[in-house]
This record gives sequence, C-alpha cells and structure tokens, in this order.
Amino acid sequence: MNINLFHSCGEDDTVVCPGGCRKQIDTTKLSPNLAFDMMINKLKSKCSFKDCLWTGDLLDLVKDHKVRCKFIQIHCYRRECRELILKDDVDKHNEVCLYNTYRCPYCQNWRILRKNQADHEEMCKLEKIDCVYNDVGCRGSICRGEVEQHEQDNLSKHLKLTFERKYGS
Repeated sequence: MNINLFHSCGEDDTVVCPGGCRKQIDTTKLSPNLAFDMMINKLKSKCSFKDCLWTGDLLDLVKDHKVRCKFIQIHCYRRECRELILKDDVDKHNEVCLYNTYRCPYCQNWRILRKNQADHEEMCKLEKIDCVYNDVGCRGSICRGEVEQHEQDNLSKHLKLTFERKYGS
C-alpha cells in the first residue's frame, strides 16, 4: 500500500515541496518507490484516538485499525444533538438521545422526541388512568381523553359512592 505523504483526502494533486524549495509538485507524476514505501509502512505508530493504546505498523494503522478502533469518536447524526460519542456507543446513545424519537406506550406514536416524552405522557389522551373517584370506590380505568365523558356518564354513581363513603351505606 502506498501511503501518500504529500496530500490527504480532498486536496488537489499539486503540493508545495516539503523539502524547503517551495516548488509546486504534481503528485500524479510521482512514481512509487517500493523500498521507501516498505520502510514507511513498517514505521511503528500509535493510534491517535483518545484513550486508545494500540501500537503497530503504520500500514496496519491506516489500512485496518483506524476504521475499527473502538475509540473513534463521531457526532450524533441528529442535527439538533451532534453530541460527540464513541462509535461503539451509538446504540447506547440512541436510547438516551433527547432528539431521538420514542414510541409512546399509550398511543403508539413514534414521532415524539425523547426530550418531550414526559410532557407527552402527562397529557396523552390514550393513557389509562384511574377515575378521580377511585378513593370512594369507582374502579373505572379510563383513557385520559375520556375522563369528562366518564364523569358525565357516571355522575349519579360517583355521587352515591361519595355519599356512602361520607355517611355510610
């Protein structure tokens, strides 16, 4: 493998001579020097990612380790988040990322951002809640969005339960 010392990905094919003469060099016209390449590829290197202790040949670093290193840091792909995380921790991050969507267990809506989860669940019309008259004996478990209808439909039952609780049967 030829590791090009003169330019990196995204740059054009001309560079300034690193030897000090400042002459423009067309890197496409350079011919490979296999002996030099072998020497360069065998240079001992270490990984530049924070906390990685890997060391080995430069060729192994460039060809293999740099893409597999468990210490590669990437930004969360969600535009609003962009938190810097370890590549291996993407799944863990997705579980807690405030800008990831989650599925409401009540209405099954998938489009709710995790940062809005508590607010949504507090007002989700399909969440089953106990009737406000539960403490006097109404065992109704109703959807939050049906509370008003339940209270209207069970007004006399609720009054009777309240009366019995306060004054006995």
